[in-house]
Amino acid sequence: LTGTEARAQEYADFVRSITSGINAKTSVLADEEKPDVFFKGPAYKPEQIFTYGNGMKLWANMLNLAGGRNAVDNQSAAWFEVEPEWLLNQPIDIMVVHSREAMYPDIFGYQAQDQTVAKEKADTLITNITSTPVFSGNDAVKNNQVYLIADPLTGTPRSIIGIVYLAKWLHPELFSDMNPEEIHQQYLDFIGADYNLKNTGLFGYPGESS
Repeated sequence: LTGTEARAQEYADFVRSITSGINAKTSVLADEEKPDVFFKGPAYKPEQIFTYGNGMKLWANMLNLAGGRNAVDNQSAAWFEVEPEWLLNQPIDIMVVHSREAMYPDIFGYQAQDQTVAKEKADTLITNITSTPVFSGNDAVKNNQVYLIADPLTGTPRSIIGIVYLAKWLHPELFSDMNPEEIHQQYLDFIGADYNLKNTGLFGYPGESS
């Protein structure tokens, strides 16, 4: 109807070329090869901890494709608050922190322009999170496996880029030749967005060029 069917097919092929390459490697992993991932979401108050359960289908699908298991896999709710005492006893191999661009405009997104400053502030943000007693004892913190992801990569068509970052973080040995930032730039070029990621803020941190 719109005359863009061919272009849409090109876009679908582009996305499929990314997902199929990831799925080929992660779909054959045994359960014990998949790390337990805790997704820390934004909260209304500093002392609150929210996360996604399996009811949040987009996150569940992203995590499954990237070869991970939800650390709160027994929770069917989409979005819920976690009790700190309960969290202390959960196995967490990797922690991914949902980071809102609106809250940290000088760190994340296309409008931030100084990556040196962005990375310094991102490091501080990670330190503040990992020094919290409820997180300080888990394996993700002990092994420096705490990552920041900008919110558009988890809830927009750019979630395909979020999957790339997740796969790289969860299985760096499987995806040693995959560069999330290069794929992100290819995505931007494909849709005609006039951005050079070298001159913007962060989207996944630490990333390939961190």
